[in-house]
Amino acid sequence: MRILYDGWPLAHAPLSPTATHLRELLTAAPAEAELLLALPAPASESLPVGVQSIQAAVRDRGDWEQNRLQALAAEHNAAAIHTTANAASLLGKVPTLVSPAEYTEAAAGRGRMAAAQAHGGLARAHILWPSDLPAPAHSAALSSLPPVASRTAGSLPISAPEEFVLYYGSGQPQALLRLLKAWTWAAGSIGEIYPLVIAGLDAQQTQWLHTQLPIFDLQEFVQLIQASPSELHALVQHSTAFIHPEAPPAWGSGLRLALAHGKAIVALQEPLTEAMLDTAGYLVAEHDTRSLGAAILTVVVEEGMRAALEQQAAQKSASWNAGAFGIALQSVYTSLV
Repeated sequence: MRILYDGWPLAHAPLSPTATHLRELLTAAPAEAELLLALPAPASESLPVGVQSIQAAVRDRGDWEQNRLQALAAEHNAAAIHTTANAASLLGKVPTLVSPAEYTEAAAGRGRMAAAQAHGGLARAHILWPSDLPAPAHSAALSSLPPVASRTAGSLPISAPEEFVLYYGSGQPQALLRLLKAWTWAAGSIGEIYPLVIAGLDAQQTQWLHTQLPIFDLQEFVQLIQASPSELHALVQHSTAFIHPEAPPAWGSGLRLALAHGKAIVALQEPLTEAMLDTAGYLVAEHDTRSLGAAILTVVVEEGMRAALEQQAAQKSASWNAGAFGIALQSVYTSLV
């Protein structure tokens, strides 16, 4: 049983949910499966034992998803391709399993044609979907798997403050602007003691954010941290509160990590977030940034409320374990052979 994994995120977006969930898949894969990891460029991290990497040149992300992965799968006689991107080959013959872990706006590297082909290919793919979320519409084939999120964490970055509020999400301008507008309502009261830490941004997002902080007069109350994947997990684990002002992907998001670590969460009142959190979060309307800021302030200042949210998050994620996820994944793989 040979599975070819799409290693694009490990090479080009190692801090993304797509990379986080790919690591979870590689760790939970059944022992009898032969794991091949296709990489368009070298990965800067060690791979789990038993994973064989295959590096292949590629023109762009569209070519990688539509052609190169299919060619590699055929060349190595793989039973299936498994990807964490919201994409599949439109005309490919090798079956594709999709575990969606990509933010809707995160389509970097795909041109308009490639994005259309990727979307069209999803109709022919087999979607692996978390059992705690409502099933997506228009899915041709779908398997439900139990939720999973890594609880391992490394050391905190040296630059991390002692206490802080954390944002770790898509890094897209819309989400960051919503976050900054909300933080203006809370920073004056708590920003010196509990700065807002923003982590996981790429170079372009970091540069853009630096242009926005003076506009909101938040330079003293926001700290950008460049972190490794393990340090990002540590930041989630040690945060005072976790803020997620956007809709999450199905797998791999910081929102799932925050639940797994039992953190107090402030997030948006939208369908996927509501299903994922249930009562384990303080939810506010999408366009009400003042209420979002008030919610952040309340969760940080009112220890009783924060403790209650932490308890509910821990209860919500208590049943998540890699073993159950691995058994379900094995069942899906076996059905392909």
